[in-house]
Amino acid sequence: MFAGSIANRDRLVRVCVKDAVIPKCSAVKLITRNPARIMGLSYKGEIKIGCYADIVIFEDDVNIKGVIHQGEVVEYSKFL
Repeated sequence: MFAGSIANRDRLVRVCVKDAVIPKCSAVKLITRNPARIMGLSYKGEIKIGCYADIVIFEDDVNIKGVIHQGEVVEYSKFL
């Protein structure tokens, strides 16, 4: 669907949820945990002890509202 494209991950989640009718939680795992595991990055792609604190906060419509990178807020959001 997007092979070789420059689609952002938030767009990919929206497409998975709206067009492919994939539950939001599953769509997020598809674009975070699964690629990290394929690349052998056990410290990425999940929120758990030992993982980098990289978190994207978005609304129900998957519009990004905030970003936390390695535990530091890098984009301010009204939700933080």
